[in-house]
Amino acid sequence: MKKYLPFVVVGLLVILLSGYLVIRSRQKQNNINTQTPEVEVAQALINQRPFVTLTPDSQAHQITLKAINLQNIKTVEYELVYLVGDQQRGVIGSIETNGNSAIQKDMLLGSCSKNVCKYDEGVTEGSLTLRFRGNGSVSKYETAFHLQKMPTAKNELNVDNKNFVFTGTLPKNVMFLTMNTVGVPKDPGKEIVSGPYGIFSSDNGIPKGIAKITYSGSDTVNLLGWNPNQSSWQEVGKSATEGLNVFILVK
Repeated sequence: MKKYLPFVVVGLLVILLSGYLVIRSRQKQNNINTQTPEVEVAQALINQRPFVTLTPDSQAHQITLKAINLQNIKTVEYELVYLVGDQQRGVIGSIETNGNSAIQKDMLLGSCSKNVCKYDEGVTEGSLTLRFRGNGSVSKYETAFHLQKMPTAKNELNVDNKNFVFTGTLPKNVMFLTMNTVGVPKDPGKEIVSGPYGIFSSDNGIPKGIAKITYSGSDTVNLLGWNPNQSSWQEVGKSATEGLNVFILVK
């Protein structure tokens, strides 16, 4: 009997281990089945979306992402894609809001190793994809951006196949980034039919010029510009604007 005892012990251990694995497997399956699936929700109205900006440095080596008006958002996932020649490059990551209504992230256009950085030169355009996650749901937004600098800019900033064009005397040695800002910094109190388009510069200055948004509808619309210094919308006429950096069409 003694010579069979080790085999009996091993057999009991195998039975016990098998039973434990079966129970763990069932527990994991039950946990999976009881988890609430994440739901992708439709895009919100423009005046209810987060306001997103991209600000370049003077050489377009780094772009700073900012987003405000983050209500009930726990995580912001970002994917910045751009071309270097015929090669596609990108910057991917996520930011925990920790209950804050605003986030900020510096994104390097290139790579760094042992404090030595190699930048992707000559970047002129790209796209930004954002996913806002919170309360079991996710909303997705995409926007194009255009990087320009004098003299190649020829005193014209544009984006979105020139649906938005800004013309004026642009300062030299300043990098400008033009984009759709997803949302607006403040609800204008009117229905937004086109835009919002924003202009952000490496020197944080705001150029003086004439803004135009292409609109094919039949409604009577007005062009509004955002004055960040006064935190207010201003109606824009046909004359040159000054101190305005985000533009929308409203009816």
